[in-house]
Amino acid sequence: MQSSLVYHKGSIIGVDIGSHTAKLAQVHKSGKGIDVLVYGHIDFGPETVVEGVIVDPENLAKVIKPLLANVHGSAHKVATALPVAKVFTRILRLPPMEKSDLEEAVRLEAEQSIPVTQTDLYMDHEIIGTVKTDKGETHTDVLVVAAPRAIVDSYVKLFGLLNLEIAAIEISLMSIARTQTVAQQKGGPVLMIDFGASSADLAIVDGVVRLTGTVGFGGDKITATLAKNLGITPEQANEIKFKFGIGPSGLQSKVMTAINPLLKGLASEITKALKYYKDRYQGQEVKAIILSGGGASMPGLLQYLTENFTAATVSLANPWSNLNTTHVKALDSLESPLYTTVLGLALVEVMS
Repeated sequence: MQSSLVYHKGSIIGVDIGSHTAKLAQVHKSGKGIDVLVYGHIDFGPETVVEGVIVDPENLAKVIKPLLANVHGSAHKVATALPVAKVFTRILRLPPMEKSDLEEAVRLEAEQSIPVTQTDLYMDHEIIGTVKTDKGETHTDVLVVAAPRAIVDSYVKLFGLLNLEIAAIEISLMSIARTQTVAQQKGGPVLMIDFGASSADLAIVDGVVRLTGTVGFGGDKITATLAKNLGITPEQANEIKFKFGIGPSGLQSKVMTAINPLLKGLASEITKALKYYKDRYQGQEVKAIILSGGGASMPGLLQYLTENFTAATVSLANPWSNLNTTHVKALDSLESPLYTTVLGLALVEVMS
């Protein structure tokens, strides 16, 4: 994983902290495009991160250090992402106004719609475009992100222990959107679904993030549901999930019966997201659904969504598309979606 290339001094490292897995990636822009220099992941105990807060940053710092040993050059800056399920995101549609008035309008709207005292939050907003309504009126779409201070402060402490300077903190779906831009897998609006251990996060992207949402289950919930309904251990359930999933096997009917309520809940949220986008953006339809994250490769999931959303093409994310991977060990197609978020983080600098 080492090479003799010359790298930008102080390049940014992407670090993605999940509920029990940390992932790292480093890229470099060269004359041949974008080179992947380093990638890797490492597991840690579920007691380390609780409700998005890193409660044991000292231990997590020790866990992550071996990943940092492979980083090239003198990189000391990091881009990281917060879990969407623990962050409040809103897309506000506001009439045209001065910058100072816009900031006040955002503050007032957030105060009304976010059920947490603003003093307990870090809040930021970004104008993502202007839209004309059916009546010809022009409005400004503003993405508002509010993160609990307890979560952000725990990330600051972790990276301080690692002697890394935080260059960027964003929601994971923004990172995924960046990866999608580089990969250019589909034209037009895309529904991205990031399957993590504790939740499945949704975003509709058409150059910018237009909608975000979260389904309150992930890989851990599927494992727990299988263990309970099939009367097996969590270890056995996890093996079934990764090896067979809901794909063809002697266990297919039992597995499908067990987790069908979860899958129906996911399909319902996808349907709502697609309808929301169509209604809000003058009939535009999402024609592509792309799955990423560790749970995206569960056998049968791709086929299930393909059969339920016939108007869109459903595919696994390939975040490595259009990236030069000659300096690193190749991944198989089932592992590649795992790195969608962290590669997007590593791309912050080269795409700025």
